[in-house]
Amino acid sequence: MTIQELKAIEFMHRFGGAFVRALAHASAAADPENFQRLKVAFPEIWETYENWPAAGEEVE
Repeated sequence: MTIQELKAIEFMHRFGGAFVRALAHASAAADPENFQRLKVAFPEIWETYENWPAAGEEVE
């Protein structure tokens, strides 16, 4: 897992809804193969949180 992926998991946990928080929890617990499967299954969620915060947004 890369630093960017770890940061995405942190942002998912802090700022996501119930499903995204559950996905963050599952991602943190997953082995490398299952982690990649989660990223492939939900690419739009990963793209959002790997690029968090969006330009001009502040993080609490």
